[in-house]
Amino acid sequence: MKKHRTKQHYENMLTQNPNTTIGFTLAAQAVYAATFGEFDANSDDHDKEVYRKIALSLKNKYGDSLTVEQVQYEMINTERTGTMILRKVPQQLRRDFKVCCVREGIS
Repeated sequence: MKKHRTKQHYENMLTQNPNTTIGFTLAAQAVYAATFGEFDANSDDHDKEVYRKIALSLKNKYGDSLTVEQVQYEMINTERTGTMILRKVPQQLRRDFKVCCVREGIS
C-alpha cells in the first residue's frame, strides 16, 4: 500500500521535532508537498525533475542540512508564491497553452 506524505504530514513532523536539523533531501520532499499537496517517493506520479531542482536549490542555499525554521520558511514561501519557472517548454505545449488562454479570455 502506497503511503503519500502530505503537506500536513511534514508540518506535523517539523512541529514535533523543533530542535532537529533536516537533510536537504527530506526538506525538498516537504517543500514539494507544500507546493503540490503531497510527495510519494515510490510513485512515478511526482515530477522528479521539479523535485531535483528543489533539492539542489535548498542544498545550494543552506548546505546539507536545514533548521526546522528554514524548512518551514521554504514551505510557506513556496506555497505562497506557487511559482515555477519552466525554461524549456516544448513548442507545441506553448502553442496549446496560448490557444487555451485565448479561449478563456486570459491575456
